[in-house]
Amino acid sequence: MDGTPCNVGTRDMCISGICRRVGCDWEVDSGAREDRCGICHGDGSQCETQKGVYSKREGSGYKEVVIIPAGSRNIKVEEVGNSRNYIGIGSATSGKFFLNGKRQITLAGEYLVAGTPALYERERDWEKVRIPGPIKEDILIYLIYRGRYRNFGLKYEYTVPKKKPLRVPEYNWIFSDWSPCSATCGSGTQVSHPVCQEREEGTVKDDLCNSKTKPDQQTRVCNTHPCPARWWIGPWQLCPVTCGEHAMRKRTVMCVFLHSEGADGREMALPDRDCEGQERPGEHEPCPNLPPCAIPSTSSSIQDYAASSDFVSTSAPLPEDGIIVDGDIHEEESEILNSNSSFVTLDTDDAIQDDEILLNSIKTDRTYENVVQFVHIGENSTAHTVHDGRREERVNAGGWTVTPWGPCSVTCGSGIRTRSVVCPKQEGICNLNIKPSVLEYCHTRKNCSFEQRPGWSLEVPADCMDKLLPSLCNSFEHMCYTSWYIRQKCCHTCR
Repeated sequence: MDGTPCNVGTRDMCISGICRRVGCDWEVDSGAREDRCGICHGDGSQCETQKGVYSKREGSGYKEVVIIPAGSRNIKVEEVGNSRNYIGIGSATSGKFFLNGKRQITLAGEYLVAGTPALYERERDWEKVRIPGPIKEDILIYLIYRGRYRNFGLKYEYTVPKKKPLRVPEYNWIFSDWSPCSATCGSGTQVSHPVCQEREEGTVKDDLCNSKTKPDQQTRVCNTHPCPARWWIGPWQLCPVTCGEHAMRKRTVMCVFLHSEGADGREMALPDRDCEGQERPGEHEPCPNLPPCAIPSTSSSIQDYAASSDFVSTSAPLPEDGIIVDGDIHEEESEILNSNSSFVTLDTDDAIQDDEILLNSIKTDRTYENVVQFVHIGENSTAHTVHDGRREERVNAGGWTVTPWGPCSVTCGSGIRTRSVVCPKQEGICNLNIKPSVLEYCHTRKNCSFEQRPGWSLEVPADCMDKLLPSLCNSFEHMCYTSWYIRQKCCHTCR
């Protein structure tokens, strides 16, 4: 129950259903404790312990054992063996009984003795009493004989303030027990801290020892056995496209084992068979959150869209952990996404152009599942060229006028290029079923350098170390400027 002590004789309190430690300074979880003399943060030198054993084997009725004075603490009374006799406690001045008085034996439990809680325990007729104290009056301990049962001994002890001159305490530094190992395998460390100890009273506050003689903590190696093999999973690489469906991205998966844990840990590659029995993580997944590819309205020219506010330039940033594992794209032709119809072929010599890094996209109210169509010549298609003095135009069998492709929207990587497709006659005369596409993908022969990608840092610490094997870091050196993960694991190689 909240607000009640957890155990007899302690300050520990039940708070929100949990037993919480309360120090002698009455702060929760403070760790402050009284010494055996009842002094908070004391060193135990202000009191002394009195001990004795009542060993008279035979008797009858109530026999006085010892008087314990008021103010005593840490009172312990217990039988040496199972005698089937009882322990009694009464006032040394008034004749009042606190426990097992007037031939009335009480059950084991918690009782109030001389103004302080006491715990009375009985286990198979073996009795003991604990009184943390301090008691407020002198008490008298009794041994209550039961007929022919013999006494095997009744021992007692209690702590009282010292009456003789105080002993000069002696403080020295000792080392604590070793801490748990920092690693479960591959070599970890354990530490032992110096603590202050009084010669007779044990561990005390560090402030009582001479700080100038305090030794450094000790360290030792532990758990040096090798770590088991496991699957290493690299970050997902950049998706090959920026819009559309069914695109896949990839990551690297390899079997490794950790040669040692901690800051100096080394991961070493192993054959995949060494990770048998562990489920291998997947290497491919669909590109997430790709938007549909958009195209301009079929009744307007691409030049009108370029001049309007709906024509914008955007830059798709790399993910924070972006990595390109399989190298770069070297497509020299436009991608065919839909070729179910026959169209007039246009010149593609200017498909790969150096322009700007931003990828131009077209906003429109109409979207299609397949927005890019590669134009090709059908068996029954015919085409001719129209010259208007400004640019070359071609007309296909459907009556559509098509201009040459514009430049690619990017100077590196993948982009788009556009052209104008219009019906020079009335809208109803041109064949809508074979209208050519106004938009297609283009891939440059030039790879995007690291400096061209926003949101990345080239800073590498001068004192860094490789955390993978040198052979692995040498293999991944070409990825130093595309993957923060490789720069971290192969820091020295990437400098």
